Amino acid sequence: MHEMSIVQSLISIVEEEMIKNSAITLRSVRVKIGEMSGIVSEAMSTCFEILIENSDMKGAVLNIDIEPLIGYCRKCKNEFRI
Repeated sequence: MHEMSIVQSLISIVEEEMIKNSAITLRSVRVKIGEMSGIVSEAMSTCFEILIENSDMKGAVLNIDIEPLIGYCRKCKNEFRI
């Protein structure tokens, strides 16, 4: 499950930013993942909950926005969802 390593990296980045900005409390994290990324958002949410359970981030919520794959036709100049 590669979601675990992705969430571990995400948490490391968040911890660094919290230290850098003297933040004490984390309420939520919002990430965007591509529709075709192969990441299972439910698995990612579960991993996040497990990894923050015994940390200062406990209680924070992971908000995941799924970004659709958009194509573009040069001929008609229209965008379309793939």
